[in-house]
Amino acid sequence: MKPLKILCLAILLPWIQAPLQAQTKVSNKFPKITISDFNPISPAIDSSSAAVILADVGSSEFEGNNNGDLTLVFHTHERILIKNRSAFDEATVKVSLYTGDATFEERLDEFEATTYNLENGKIVETPLPKSAIFKEKYNRYYSNLKFTLPNIREGCIIDYKYSVKSPSRKNNIRGWNFQGQYPRLWSEYKVTIPPIYNYAIREQGYLHFAVDTSGTVFKSYSIIDPGDATNSAETISLTGNAKWAIWAMKDVPAFKRENYLASSRNFISAVKFQLHSIHYSDTHVVQVMKDWNTTAEDLLKDEDFGLCLSEGNGWLESDVARLTGAGSNMEKAKRIYAFVRDNFTCIDDDNRELSEPLKKTFQGKKGNVTDINMLLAAMLIKAGYEAIPVMLSTKSNGRATETGALLNEYNYTVIRTRVDEKYYLLDASVSRLGFGQLPADCYNSTGRLVHIPPFLIKMSADSLSEDKSSSLFVVNDDKEGVVGTYSSRLGTYESLDLRNQIAKTKKEEFIKQAVKGYSSELEITNYELDSLLALDEPVMVKHDLKIKFEDEIVYFNPIISGAWKKNPFVSATRSYPVEMPYKINETYVLNMEIPKGYKVDELPKSIRVKLNETEGLFEYLILSSGGTIQFRCRLVLEKATFSPQDYQTLRDFFTQVVKKEAEQIVFKKL
Repeated sequence: MKPLKILCLAILLPWIQAPLQAQTKVSNKFPKITISDFNPISPAIDSSSAAVILADVGSSEFEGNNNGDLTLVFHTHERILIKNRSAFDEATVKVSLYTGDATFEERLDEFEATTYNLENGKIVETPLPKSAIFKEKYNRYYSNLKFTLPNIREGCIIDYKYSVKSPSRKNNIRGWNFQGQYPRLWSEYKVTIPPIYNYAIREQGYLHFAVDTSGTVFKSYSIIDPGDATNSAETISLTGNAKWAIWAMKDVPAFKRENYLASSRNFISAVKFQLHSIHYSDTHVVQVMKDWNTTAEDLLKDEDFGLCLSEGNGWLESDVARLTGAGSNMEKAKRIYAFVRDNFTCIDDDNRELSEPLKKTFQGKKGNVTDINMLLAAMLIKAGYEAIPVMLSTKSNGRATETGALLNEYNYTVIRTRVDEKYYLLDASVSRLGFGQLPADCYNSTGRLVHIPPFLIKMSADSLSEDKSSSLFVVNDDKEGVVGTYSSRLGTYESLDLRNQIAKTKKEEFIKQAVKGYSSELEITNYELDSLLALDEPVMVKHDLKIKFEDEIVYFNPIISGAWKKNPFVSATRSYPVEMPYKINETYVLNMEIPKGYKVDELPKSIRVKLNETEGLFEYLILSSGGTIQFRCRLVLEKATFSPQDYQTLRDFFTQVVKKEAEQIVFKKL
C-alpha cells in the first residue's frame, strides 16, 4: 500500500489521553425550537447576559478522498438567544478557510442558517440562503467567509450550522471551547480518529465535564490515489478500530474577564489536539512530533520564514551603507532600527510567517510583524551585526508550550541582535518604541530563538519593571503666594502610551486635557513634555503650579498626580492568577514650606506595609518639622504574577494603598 500524502504540524507536550466514563446522556440531534427556548432557565444565566448559547455542538471526523489522502470534516451547529442589541454581533459569523493551494483548499459544506422570532405567540422563521455568504481574501493562504443572519431583533434566536472539509492534515483537528463570552446551556464536541493516527489530547480549564468518555468503533475509509505519469490510479481501503471521544458541559457560566488577566485562552475550558504519530503499519511509523532542533532547521530553510536571511539581499546594499556611516556600533544599529520602525507600517500584528518576499515589503513600505522584523534582521546582518529571529506568542494569543515545537501556537516574531557583546531584543513593527524595548504584550513567559541550537529566552512580565519617580517642591512666594514646581519621570510603557495619545491628537489638546485632570485648587502653568521625540528615553512631565490658600481650613493631598484612586481588584474572589504587565516601582516625594499664616492641623499617619514579606512594599512617610513638611510615598511590587491563593492578600494590600493615597493634610489659618 502506498503511504498517504499527509501534511501536519507537530509538538512534544505534556498532553493526556481522553479519560473515560460518561456521566450523562449525549445529545444526538437538536430539538425543534419551542416557545420556552425564548425564555430559558439556567443557573448559568444572569441579568447581565446579553445572549445565551442554547446549544453549541461540534464534531471532527475523517473520510477518504480522491487525492490519496484523508479529508478532515469539521461540523458545527450553534443556536443562540440574543437577548439585547449589544449581542447583535453574534449574528455575523466568520469562517476562515485555507485557500493557498487548490489541491488542499478547504471548502464550506452543509450550510444552513435561520433566524427565529416570536410574533403574537407564534414562531416565525427567516432562513438565510447560501448565496448570501460573502467571501474575502485575508492573505495568500487564507480567505474568510462571512454571513449575517437576517431579521435580527432583541429576543430572537439564531440557528446556523455548516461543515468545513479540509482535504489534508495541514490544519490538524480543531480544538473546542466549552466556555466563552456568554453562558452556554449545552456545549458538546465529538472526535473520531482513524486507526493510523495517534493523537494526544489536552483538557484545559477549571470546570467539570458532564460527559467525558471515549471508545473504539470499526471504520472503513476508501482512498483513491490518482497516480502519476508512471503509476496508475489505485484504490486503498483503510480499515480498523477508530478511536472516538465525546466531551460535553452543561450550564456553563460566561467567562468573566478580570483586571490583569493576560489572556482568557490560558484558562477557558477547552479541549485541544495534537497529532503524535502516524502508524501506516507495525513497521512503518512516522513520528510527527518533532524536536526543536529539527524544527529550527526547517524554519531557517523555509521561504516563508528564515530563508530570506541567508539569501544575501544585495538589493539592500546602498540603503544599509547610507545608514551605517560614521558613528559607534550602537549608533549605527540604532539608525537601522529607527529607519525600519519609522518608515514601514505594520498592517498585521498577529502572524508568525512572511506574507511576501522582503524586497516587496521594502518597496511597499508595509507588511505584517514578521515581514517588518525580518527586514530589520536582514539589514542588520548586511551591516555586519548578528541578528536572529525570536518566535513568541503574545499574551493576547495565550502561552505557547515550551516543551515542543507546535508552531501554530506562535503569532509574533521579534529580533535579537548583539551590539558590543550585549544582546538586545528589537521590534520595529511598533511606532514610537525605543531601541531594546518590546511591547509589554510580548512578555508572555518565553520566546524561542530560531537558531541552532534553538534555545528558550526568558521573557516573563517579572523581568520588566516600570519605574516612575515624581517630585513636588512647594514654597512661599511674597507675590504669588503658595507656588510649586512638579516633575515626573515616567516609566517606559507610560511614556509609550503618552506618545501614542499625542500622536492621535495635538500636543496642545493633550496638555489642555491633562491640566483639567488636576484638582480645582491647583492652578497649573508652564506645562512641558520633554523627550517626546527621544524615543529611547522616558518622557518627563514638568509644570509650575499655584495652590489656593484662602479658606479658614484647607485640605491638601500631597500626591497631586498619579495616585491609585481605585482598587484594581474589585472581585471578592478570583479563580485565575493575577498577571500584571510588569513589576512596579513608583516613588513620589514632596518638600513643602508650610504656607504663611497657616499651621498643620492634621497630618496623615506614616505607615509601612509589606506584601508577603518580600513581594511588595508600600511606604507612606510624612513629617512636619521646622516649618516644612517632608513626604515620601513609595509603591513597589517585586513580581508581576500572583497565584489565586495570593489574591485576597494582594487585594487588601491595594485597599490600603488607595485609602492612604487619598488622605489629605489639613491646614488651619492662624
